[in-house]
Amino acid sequence: MKFHNYLWVVLIWMNLSGYSQFSDSLNVIIGTTGSVASEEFQPLWLVANKWGTIEDKKADLSSRIRISNSHIFTNFSNNNSEIKKPQLTLNYGIDIYNNDQFNYTFIQEGFAELSYAQWHISGGRFENVIGEVHPELSSGSLGGISRNALPIPKISAFNSDYISIPFTDGWLQFKGLFSHGWLGDNRLLEEAYLHEKALYGRIGKRKFKLYGGIQHYGIWGGQNSKYQLDRSFDGFLDVVFFKEANDGSVGQDFKPNRAGYQRGSADLGLTYNAEKVTLNIYHQTPIENHTSITFQNKDRLVGISLDWVDQDKFWQSLLFEFLYTKQMSDYEGNPEAYYYYENGVYQTGWDYMGRVIGTPLIINRTRGSKYFEGLEPPVWDGGQTYPLNYNMPGNRLIAGHFGALFRPFKKINCKTLLTYSRNYGNGDSVEFFNPEKNQFYSLQEISYSLRSNLKLVTSLAYDLGDIYSNFGGMLELQWNLR
Repeated sequence: MKFHNYLWVVLIWMNLSGYSQFSDSLNVIIGTTGSVASEEFQPLWLVANKWGTIEDKKADLSSRIRISNSHIFTNFSNNNSEIKKPQLTLNYGIDIYNNDQFNYTFIQEGFAELSYAQWHISGGRFENVIGEVHPELSSGSLGGISRNALPIPKISAFNSDYISIPFTDGWLQFKGLFSHGWLGDNRLLEEAYLHEKALYGRIGKRKFKLYGGIQHYGIWGGQNSKYQLDRSFDGFLDVVFFKEANDGSVGQDFKPNRAGYQRGSADLGLTYNAEKVTLNIYHQTPIENHTSITFQNKDRLVGISLDWVDQDKFWQSLLFEFLYTKQMSDYEGNPEAYYYYENGVYQTGWDYMGRVIGTPLIINRTRGSKYFEGLEPPVWDGGQTYPLNYNMPGNRLIAGHFGALFRPFKKINCKTLLTYSRNYGNGDSVEFFNPEKNQFYSLQEISYSLRSNLKLVTSLAYDLGDIYSNFGGMLELQWNLR
């Protein structure tokens, strides 16, 4: 799906407004951002987890305009104002950025969404974090989709929050997602598809709740001069049901593998809603193949967060995370059985437009080429071939991460991120991580409300360690015209 198609979608829906009850929700945001660093690239937390909107270069100026709106098609509420029933609503929007010294214009979001209560059907390019991690402070979902890469164009059906299962008196709830996406041609295997699904269940209806779930992703159907992989509906079902099938990536004399590049995570967690604060503990175990589903798998992301109910107080949120990906498949006696975010056929891996889709603490080749002499950035022209495990030279690591949101004054909000990681590379990039490399990343962001619709955000970041040292700053002005 091309960018101009998003524009047509938005324009068509806007023309339908005459058939709906208009909702006064037109929102226009204009912003400009300047960034500068001491090295030829930005410190990690100035560029990571920003949905691909910041150029990873020494200095840049960026501008944006975001337009969004909603229409209510049917009003189901009755004359009793105290009883509010769900409404069928159409939400749509477009967010256009201009980066690289005003030389690169792209659509960061362009979407239309039909929603009723907690049920949604969305199409286009839209922000959507998948995984039970803290939405603002997390270093990034290990098994799922984080805020690091540009949103992937897709069609998605999902419910935004847990829904009670009938006949359980509210004690059992669920939420899920099912999506089909397009990964485009900036990959070794061009025009590949993305399959996403997730299902979570939760027990409890009072203060204490336990939840668990599974995320499943499949990259499939790509093609280049070497491969023409199965793009049929049967091939799609092979990915959906995690079946063994020859999708064209193995020879006739070899046993079929799982179709496409399939991965995901198993999630567990709990929440406790106290009077003044909510406690959330979450745990992700990454799944790169069927052998990952074992208690021997020590790799994981663990997070503990506190979110205060009254966001006008000093503390708003605190987060502690621990990330471990060093083990991989050592328990099989073959430490090179797989590498996280890598695949022997889909060698671009868990990467979109040069950014890691999951946690940005895993170093891909695009980012790593800025650190290490001799590590070349990838060139995805659809015809080249590369060694196995090519695009994620820094996917074995141990990291601790701290994040805080706080409000020292009425018009000032602050965000602090502190991260320490020990990086071991992978089996094919030992020359860049031998011995292991220690690295520290930090960010201090201050947001000041100049007026009710005008915000100034300043950010300072300092990274140091065995990989690199870099100091950077960012200044953003955001004007809400609503």
